[in-house]
Amino acid sequence: MTTRPRFQYRPPNFEAPPLKGAPDARFEPAPADGVLPDGFFSTTNLPTYVKAAGAWSRPRLPRMDCVIVRQSPRDLVTTEPRKVRKGQAVAVGTEEDGSQGIFVHAEGFLGGSHSANEFGFMQTEVSRERPVDYAVWHSSWVRRSSAAGRSSGWWGPPWYTRERAKT
Repeated sequence: MTTRPRFQYRPPNFEAPPLKGAPDARFEPAPADGVLPDGFFSTTNLPTYVKAAGAWSRPRLPRMDCVIVRQSPRDLVTTEPRKVRKGQAVAVGTEEDGSQGIFVHAEGFLGGSHSANEFGFMQTEVSRERPVDYAVWHSSWVRRSSAAGRSSGWWGPPWYTRERAKT
């Protein structure tokens, strides 16, 4: 018989600072069908709480890479961006620590500690979620290569380079 590890979820303490004094989350209307307001909050697969009408609650139908839509003052629903309709109230915010009324409880299954394998969105310098300005990157690479005495680039197709190397 195989035994499974028992995970115990510990909800956050909303009566303790900083969550106790957190403001209600901000909501902005969607400008058009399938179009999200600037600064919209993108959901994660971790337990997420939103403060609306003075109370913390978890949105219905949680899933990753969606948005939170306020159906009524206390009814929040996780919605795919393509299903958002013009005028619907979409949660906006960039912080996940509760300071903007949105709290992602990353430690709920960890008993109050951080994991060495904890995922952090755009937390490293190299991340597919982080935009890259390739012109800046390339000019920096050329300078570093030149300073190191290396060729700073490839200037032709592979067959041309190989043929030139033979002569």
